[in-house]
Amino acid sequence: DVLGVPSSRVSDVHGISDGLSTARPSFASGARTPRGGAMHFEEGDVVWTPSTKHGFRTSTIVSIQNDSYIVETRDDDNPAAGGQSTVRRDEVRPFFDYGPEKTWADNTAMVHLDDANILDNIRRRYHRDEIYTYTANVLLAVNPYKSLPGMYSQEKVGEYRNKSLGSMPPHPYSIADTAYRHLLRQRQNQALVISGESGAGKTETAKVTMHYLTQVSRTDAAVGGQIQERIINSNPILESFGNASTVRNQNSSRFGKYNEMFFNPVGSLMYAGIRTYLLESSRVVQQQQGERNFHVFYEMLAGLNEEYLEETLQLDASGYYRLLHGGGAPRLVPGSPEALREKRKFEELTKAMGSFVSPEEHKEFWELVAALIHLGEVQFMEIGGGASGGGGGDCTPVRQRGSLSMSPLEGSPTSQATTEA
Repeated sequence: DVLGVPSSRVSDVHGISDGLSTARPSFASGARTPRGGAMHFEEGDVVWTPSTKHGFRTSTIVSIQNDSYIVETRDDDNPAAGGQSTVRRDEVRPFFDYGPEKTWADNTAMVHLDDANILDNIRRRYHRDEIYTYTANVLLAVNPYKSLPGMYSQEKVGEYRNKSLGSMPPHPYSIADTAYRHLLRQRQNQALVISGESGAGKTETAKVTMHYLTQVSRTDAAVGGQIQERIINSNPILESFGNASTVRNQNSSRFGKYNEMFFNPVGSLMYAGIRTYLLESSRVVQQQQGERNFHVFYEMLAGLNEEYLEETLQLDASGYYRLLHGGGAPRLVPGSPEALREKRKFEELTKAMGSFVSPEEHKEFWELVAALIHLGEVQFMEIGGGASGGGGGDCTPVRQRGSLSMSPLEGSPTSQATTEA
């Protein structure tokens, strides 16, 4: 996560460039740097060695060979996995014992700054619900997959306001506040780049930073409230129509997003914009095994009232539909926790849509979504002469659920549809 710079705009795509100096790590006893810069260890030194389960684990060097070390490893979780093994010199990392309780809010304060020691520090902090860690002016986050009370409260906003980066515990609010202050002082645009693998928490972090910026900006209450409401309400819409459940993440963004927030010279939020790109449109018609289509399909089935769903849209909330369940996603069971969750999400979606379109226009969206579900139930069979024959190769639907009607194109042979019993 890194922040760049240039006049009155904060773009959200995360981290911040703040001019903090980076501490140069020193070496602990047992780890020396000979000529050539390669780390050198001796017999008896405790080091980090690769582990397929944990990334790295502590080991003791028992013998030194030309290009490798023989190490003794103890695995408390699985004693059978311990014992001696040979590791290449370039796979070994220095170990410094800080004690069982010590962690660092900034990785650059550690004696050794490498992948093994950074991972160990982040892991220790994670187990203490300290999910954020700095590396100089870069903020690292680990998704806790649970709610952390008070982490993003209004009181927390006040604590981080006008505070220098590093003077408070690591938090996205500190990154956002630094960007906002640089915006006003330097009169240059600020860019927040949020990156990470699927499920890391990019979407949530973007919402957290945007919420902070709308709270601290010197905006007229009425105007600021309206802009803030639209910014906040855009997220449920984007998530429903652009996010899906994958094998790694139940709320994975299947598109790229570039958020822009525009401020006047005194720091008042004037307006905001969102640009989306690279939507995974192929997911509409096909999903990998164990994955789902976009959230809106399931939310609509669970949230719409039964009469409108069945009589107008000709859909069954608990029915099986190829576009929705082709990847193995289970059907909705009315009254189940999953169905209730989808219904709550649908209520959030319709409320958010109310900031942009009227309730009557909502129906146009549901009709389009329903039409896609119905089209997914249509299968085609080639009849006539085919591509090489003279019959034109007509395609006739042979299976259709509900009352979806089909009309032939002008000048083409009439298509016939049969409704599945």
